[in-house]
Amino acid sequence: MTHYSKNILLVVILFLLTSSLAFSQKAYSLKSHKVSVDGTSTLHDWSSEVTKVEWTGQLTVEGTSVKAIQNVIVTIPVKSIKSEKGGMMDDKTYEAFIEEKNPTITFKLTNATISGANVKANGTLTMAGVSKPIVMNVATKVMADGSVH
Repeated sequence: MTHYSKNILLVVILFLLTSSLAFSQKAYSLKSHKVSVDGTSTLHDWSSEVTKVEWTGQLTVEGTSVKAIQNVIVTIPVKSIKSEKGGMMDDKTYEAFIEEKNPTITFKLTNATISGANVKANGTLTMAGVSKPIVMNVATKVMADGSVH
């Protein structure tokens, strides 16, 4: 995948988190996700879907609002990235991520600023053995059942 851009973008991370405890600071578990990895090559743009995401962290929820987010770590096994173009594209993706030495992509939250339903999440993204600070703007919604979308 040396011909492909190393500027791979995690386009959509959609978290639906659930908890069985009363509203307060608590650990949530990932119920579902939608993540894709997009890139470009000298030949064409491409997109692959992520089939497995692991999420840990704590949220403080008051009423219908997320008030605090802490200790978030998102881990994506590189081998869970699957292209609709099949195995050859998957192999190129794993090569680009240097999967044998770096089997996961990881995001670790360093801090979050919450303004209403909007979260500015600062953290460190590690891919292919390289860590860089990133900022993600995320929208949150507390559902009637207490889960967070």
